[in-house]
Order: sequence, then C-alpha cells, then structure tokens
Amino acid sequence: MSMIIMNGSPKAERGNTEVFIRKFMEGMQAAEGTTECASAQVCYVAKESHEEIAAKMQEYDTIIIAFPLYVHAMPGTVKKVLEYMKPVEGSGKKLGFIIQYGFMEGAQSQYVVRYLESFTKKMNYESVGIAVHGGSAGVSIMPDKMNRKLFDLLLLLGKSFSETGHFSADAVAALCQPYELTKRQCRMYNFMGGVDMYWNMQLKQNNAMKQRFDRPFA
Repeated sequence: MSMIIMNGSPKAERGNTEVFIRKFMEGMQAAEGTTECASAQVCYVAKESHEEIAAKMQEYDTIIIAFPLYVHAMPGTVKKVLEYMKPVEGSGKKLGFIIQYGFMEGAQSQYVVRYLESFTKKMNYESVGIAVHGGSAGVSIMPDKMNRKLFDLLLLLGKSFSETGHFSADAVAALCQPYELTKRQCRMYNFMGGVDMYWNMQLKQNNAMKQRFDRPFA
C-alpha cells in the first residue's frame, strides 16, 4: 500500500505541523510488522505547485493531510490543493487529516472538521479519521519534555493507524481536549493574557507594541 503525507504549512519544515508529522511517523515506525511507513512520502505545499501536489496525491492509496488552522480557516494553499483533487474511482483509497492550531479549545475546529468530513465523502475516499489539537502555538520551540503528553498521543495515533488503518478513537478524543474552556479557565487565561511576556516580546520586536489594542475590523 502506497502512502503520502502532505504538510500544508506555509512554513514547510520549520513549523509546528512538521513536528506533528514526524511524531506521527515515529508512531507508525514503532508498530510491529508494519510496512506502511516504508513507502510514506512527505510533500510540502510551500515548495510545489498545487496542481502537481493534487495530481501526485491521487496516485497513492492513502493520503494524510496535515495543516495549521488560522481562526477556523485552513491555509489558502491547502484549500487550493483540495480544489484540484478529483473523486477517486472504485473504493479502498483512504484520506485522513491532522490539524493543529493555537487556540486552546477543540471546538475551534468544528467547522473545518465538518467540511473535511463532507469533502472526504465527496471525493469517494474512506476516512481514516480527523485528529485536531489546540494550544500548539509554541510546540516547535518548546523543549521535548514540555510536549511529552502531546508527543505520546501523536505516537499512539501513528501506531494505531499503522496497525488498523484508522486513527485511534482514544487518541483523537484526547488530542481534542479541552473541547470547551470552563468559566474558571477563561478567567485564568484572560488574566494570563494581560501579562503574557512572550507575546509582548514579539510585539516589541516587530515594533507593534503601540498597536496591540487596535481593532481594524471593529
């Protein structure tokens, strides 16, 4: 069975999406007696044309598309690749998605998940699952020990996929937590937002500190 993984991040290998893909593939390699990962190829929307990637993916039996979510929306480059894809003939081909984003709640992904479920059916693929994880803004720059829980879940996701052909329901459910923040958690994050040294540092480095309260769309 042939397999391809598409990295839909504009940052290609430098972003958080690449970390998710590599840990997922590690989990696949950890599965006993599997040959799925041996033929897995990774392609990048930031490096190839949309038409070429869409055509390339149609040649594989299994496709995993990983990308960051920006305020409920997938990157335009990913959407363009999906628009170039055509329904597959027959059955047996599989499609899955791994999505990461900065917002904490799993609920932030509900709209894109519904779209991808519909898209998978429309393209006549069998769904292997849609895994989403929030709070991922700093994954690529954090020490591994701070990402241990996340990495364990991604390893389980890859291992279960390699063994069963589908994402582990337990791993998908755990990655999606918290689905919604409690009122207490909201108050805590509101307080933290007022003293967030990291983001203030980013604003200062980009000479945007004075504009931090601007509301251009209000």
